[in-house]
This record gives sequence, C-alpha cells and structure tokens, in this order.
Amino acid sequence: MFAEISEQPLFTCKAHVFQLEPEMKKSWIPLSTTAVNVQIFHDPIKNIYRIVSVEGTKALINSIVTPRMTFTKTSQKFGQWIDFKLNLVYGLGFANDIELNRFVDKFKEIKEMTRSTATILRPHERSNSCEITNFNRHVLNDSNDSNDVQLKIENEKLRAALTQTTQNTRKIEDEMHILKTNNMRLTAALQETQNSMEIWKKELQFYKDECGRLKNLNSSNSSRNDSDQVSSSTNFISPINQSTGQSNLRLKYELLQLTDNFDRKFAELLEIREQLRKIINEVT
Repeated sequence: MFAEISEQPLFTCKAHVFQLEPEMKKSWIPLSTTAVNVQIFHDPIKNIYRIVSVEGTKALINSIVTPRMTFTKTSQKFGQWIDFKLNLVYGLGFANDIELNRFVDKFKEIKEMTRSTATILRPHERSNSCEITNFNRHVLNDSNDSNDVQLKIENEKLRAALTQTTQNTRKIEDEMHILKTNNMRLTAALQETQNSMEIWKKELQFYKDECGRLKNLNSSNSSRNDSDQVSSSTNFISPINQSTGQSNLRLKYELLQLTDNFDRKFAELLEIREQLRKIINEVT
C-alpha cells in the first residue's frame, strides 16, 4: 500500500521504531508498539531508495536514502539516522547486535549506490548541504548532551551507593572490633574468677580445718578448767591455770584473725561479682 508499483524490496528486518522528539531533541518517542518490519525499497525508474516501516495502516517511516545520510550505532542493539528532508531523527531498536549489523551493512551498501548516481551539486544545493550539515551537528550535539547528563546521573547514583557501602562496612568493622574487645574482657574476667574460686576453695578448706582445730583446742581447755575447779582447794593459782588462760587468749586472737580474713575475702568476691555484672551489661 505504501510502496509504489515500480519499487522493489531489497531488504527486510524487524525492529522497534523510534523518533527523536522534534522540538527539544532530548528523548525518544516510540512509534511502534512492538517489533515491526523495516524494509528498504528501490525504485529503478526514479533510482531512489526508501526506508519504509508500517504498523497496521499507519506509516511509521518513509525516509529516502541520500548520499549524506549516516546511520550511527549508539549501542549494541540501537542505531539512528537523520532524515534532513523531513527534519526528523529515526531510531531502530533490534533484538540483538547481529540484526543491527545486518541493517548497518545494508544501509552502507544503499548509501554507496546513491553516491555513485549523484550529480554535481548546483549552487543552491551547496547552500542546502551547509544547512543539512549544521542540522546534523546540532542533533548530534543535543544527543551527546543528553547522553552526558544521563551518564552523570548514573555516575552520581553509583558514587552514592559506593559511599553508603563503604560507611556500612566501616560500621560493621567497628562493631566487630567492639565485640572482640568485650569478648576478650569477658574471657579474662571469667578466667580471673575461676582462678579466684580455686584459691577460695583452698582457703575455705583451710578455714574449715582451722575452725576444727580451734574447736578441739577449746574443748580441751574447757576440760582442763573443770579439772582445775575440782582441785582448787588451795588459795594459789597453779601453773596449769596460767597455761589455760594463755591458750584462751591465743584462741580468741586466732578466731578474730580468721574472721577478718574471711570478711576480706568475701569483700573481694563481691567486687569480682560487680565487675562481672558491668562487663555483662556492656556486652548486651
């Protein structure tokens, strides 16, 4: 319907069709809803080549190829060209780079064919050529500016993500260092407590033995006192009574000393328990 009777199809491929927004030339407008046929026709009578694409009854592309047209690959699957006659920029998105390269090769082939049949430019054509060149440069500059802006935005996002990742890594490292330090302190405190408990066991056994000895000594002194009271018919103090009094004094002194030692060890145990509580609170 959109190809003339004299035209012959030379090439067919499938691609998504786009058009650069005419006014600002900053964004692409999709012309097709899906991948459609993109064909190149040749009119041997007029000796012209046209790129045509149709979706349903709507003509998406009707662009005549000229020697000054250039198809530019902007990515592995996308390319574009400028139709200076229509003052439009078309873009094609392919499924893969193989299909894109097929179209690029055919475009170059058609362009060479149009170049070989072109005549020498007349003066007014030279003026049009200058205008076309300026338009081409303007479009490419705008396209590059748009790509630069998008690239800067993506770089800023990546830089922000990298900064956040670095901060999170440092935070985790600091927390790990704190945990290791607390673990070392807790381990040292537990080891110290275990050593103290072993000493306490030995001292407690010593206190038990000492208490048993003093208890036996006290019982012996009590027996001597009873014996002395039975034999105290005279009015003088016997040497045995003097010895008993000295033993009682020594027993009293040793009991007091034993009590002081026990109180001091008990205070040390309470201090160790308080240190353990502080360490446990810091860890949790």
